[in-house]
This record gives sequence, structure tokens and C-alpha cells, in this order.
Amino acid sequence: MKLPLFVLIGSMSLAGAGFAQVADSELLRCADLTETAARLTCFDDLAAGAKKRQTPQGRAAAIVQAFGAPTASDQTQSIDSEIEGLLEGWGPNTLFRLKNGQVWRVNDGSSATLYLQSPKVTVRRAALGSFLMEFEGSKETARVRRLQ
Repeated sequence: MKLPLFVLIGSMSLAGAGFAQVADSELLRCADLTETAARLTCFDDLAAGAKKRQTPQGRAAAIVQAFGAPTASDQTQSIDSEIEGLLEGWGPNTLFRLKNGQVWRVNDGSSATLYLQSPKVTVRRAALGSFLMEFEGSKETARVRRLQ
């Protein structure tokens, strides 16, 4: 099968974004093997798969295989955290620094005035890959995008 150039270029950038990474569970499975030869074979098999995924055909196959399939992060529907200090509201492009270390930015033209002290927040998946931040003690929501 001959693929157009733009598919191959796109597959290279997507492969670098995580398609060619080995899951921690796979590495831990190999590390947990007590027999030396079996452990080495397990790690060698992981490395052989990584080498295959580095070829243009391997990258294209990984993209096709992953298309539409949920990833581990896709299975998480929401996270809970907290904004430290007083939250007085937001406007377009406002940054929210959460206690868990994540930084989210208001991604639309919305604004609200709130006076909440260290509010707990929930960030949940919304339509078309977007995210909504909900604030405990308020019915307001902000459409956000994760920066960090």
C-alpha cells in the first residue's frame, strides 16, 4: 500500500507524540520477571516493537491501529482539584493554576465574577474534545484548555 506524503509526515509527528511509547505496564511486566533469560527476552521484544514502529510503515500502521481507540487518558472523564486562594472570577484567556500542578486557560470569550475562597474544581470532558471547569459553590462553568 502506497501512502501519500502528507500521511507519512503526519504519522511521523504523531508517532513522536506518543504512539511509539511503551506503556509503563509493559515495562513493569518485564521488570517483574525473575528469570534472567525471560526478562531479557521480554525487554528485547519491547525493543523490537519500538524499532518496527520507527519505520514509515510502522508509524502508519500504529496510527491506523490507534485511530478511534480510547487511550488511558481518554478513559478519564474528569479530575478534581482546587484553586488556592481567592478566585474573583475570570475573563478570556484567564489562567487557572490548580493545586495538582496543572494549568488551564479559559478557551472562549466567557467571563464571570465569583468570590470563592480556595474553591474545589472539577474539570470534565465536554463535546468535541473540549473541557469544562466547574467550581464548587457556583453554577458557573468555564470552557478551558490545558496548558501544563
